[in-house]
Amino acid sequence: PTARKNPREVGAELMLHQVQYLGLPENVKVRRAGFCFRLPFGPFLQRYNSLCSETWPLELSRGDLPSQLRLLLSTGEHRDWGNKRDFNLPPLRLEEGKDFVIGNTKIFIREPKTLTLLEAQR
Repeated sequence: PTARKNPREVGAELMLHQVQYLGLPENVKVRRAGFCFRLPFGPFLQRYNSLCSETWPLELSRGDLPSQLRLLLSTGEHRDWGNKRDFNLPPLRLEEGKDFVIGNTKIFIREPKTLTLLEAQR
């Protein structure tokens, strides 16, 4: 890509800017470390907190977020929604270090199947 949009030119400076803007260097580091997904604590809990009776309802001010993430992903306690539908989904009993890692501000998920399980539970 170049500012003149000539297909035979390569603008290294513009290309470097685009690579950094898209967050590709961080993405490559995360993938090389063996993780397929990462998300800050708050958005992750907002999306999946309804899966666990220990984290529902979500109160971001209630305790520290890493401990809420651990409860959500490893206790296996489903939130009871009045048994309107029974999908026979397995309980969430993920292992920290094996299935997920909690960083300073983000949670890192190793396998795509873990995300699929979370979405199916949701």
